Amino acid sequence: MFLSILLLLACDPVRTIQIEAKKKDTHILLYLKSTGSKHIGISSKTNPIEISLYTNPQFRQHFSIGRWNETSIKYLLINQIDSIIVLNRQQKQAYTTPMCIQQYLISKRKTFSKHVIQIK
Repeated sequence: MFLSILLLLACDPVRTIQIEAKKKDTHILLYLKSTGSKHIGISSKTNPIEISLYTNPQFRQHFSIGRWNETSIKYLLINQIDSIIVLNRQQKQAYTTPMCIQQYLISKRKTFSKHVIQIK
């Protein structure tokens, strides 16, 4: 039993970003920077990525293994995200600068190993 737990703890989880619209009035827009080069970050056929119960209720993308630390967030996400807009009936939250986006994404890390960024 101890060996099984040790093996599970030694495995690095896959980094994931998960965006979900849980309520009818929630609308999340993820604007990507235009880039002409091939990259390993967020891939989408549309810009912005629009998440709502009426359009697309969920966006999920997996990345390399490891935790979401400041370096991995900057390299895999911040360099490609122009802004994140979260709208609901009461308010509009806009994250438009790299520092604000990074702080927002850091605050959205979930799980014990911090390998999931979850925006709802």
